[in-house]
Amino acid sequence: MTTAAPCSMYVRVKRANQTVFMYCEPGDSALHLKEKVGVVLKQKPEDIKLYFKDAPISEEAKTLGELNIENDNILYMCFRLPNGVFEPLIKAESAPSTTSSVLSEVK
Repeated sequence: MTTAAPCSMYVRVKRANQTVFMYCEPGDSALHLKEKVGVVLKQKPEDIKLYFKDAPISEEAKTLGELNIENDNILYMCFRLPNGVFEPLIKAESAPSTTSSVLSEVK
């Protein structure tokens, strides 16, 4: 019996009124996702904090599958400010997006 390889999925990574659609694999680590988001938004991965279900993702070596992140899930991000602390998490779910979305297939 063979098992099918995990299929590609996409997740939405949001910050205030900005949304990035990222293609990824369930086997990708949270750190790898941060790296891909960083490439698109020109941010260092260490300056990005990801949240899933209102909790920060602290175990970046875990895969998206291990974190129960599935296709079409929404993650949130915030950036490190110049003073070294992260900006507050802002969820603008009900507000219309004023920033165009980016679709990325960064490998």
